[in-house]
Amino acid sequence: MTEQADSPKQDLSLTSEHKTRLLSLGLSPAEDLEDVDEDERRTDILYDMLAGTLPVSPLTKDALPPLLRGQSESLSSVAGQPIGELVQNPHTDISAIRRIKDFAKELGTAATSKVESDAFLVLYYAAIANAILFHDVKISKHSWMDLAQYFRSLTERTWVLPELKSFFLKAHEYCQDAEGKAADSL
Repeated sequence: MTEQADSPKQDLSLTSEHKTRLLSLGLSPAEDLEDVDEDERRTDILYDMLAGTLPVSPLTKDALPPLLRGQSESLSSVAGQPIGELVQNPHTDISAIRRIKDFAKELGTAATSKVESDAFLVLYYAAIANAILFHDVKISKHSWMDLAQYFRSLTERTWVLPELKSFFLKAHEYCQDAEGKAADSL
């Protein structure tokens, strides 16, 4: 009786070198994954952030019945719209935009890796861009020139989502105009 190709007893006729190579590949996947594509990881983190909602405020949690307090983050009526929708919506209240900026700054500062920090930085600047473009309010202490450079830099990142790139490009142009007006008034 012959062995089937699927049989676990089939001898693959691997040399010692092949077996050593396969074992080494299995033992070091973490190193390979880190080097594979940090930009892809940045994009994934950014997608997750934009799909998530802002944390529910303690005051809102306290107002909920005790049974719902533990589930407040998952209740869309309490947690609100996804951050990605809020940050690109011209009708989002400026107080929500400030919360998003502060949220991104706080988590970006506490990030455990440069990859995470970079993704939170994009969200931070998206909130600033919303305030500038849709509310005509600068919610940053950075100069117009610095903001213009930051926004331009974000448009050149391959891992930033296309819809955010166009958003940052508009903010870049706005900041350049504002810088020019400020210089003209001197």
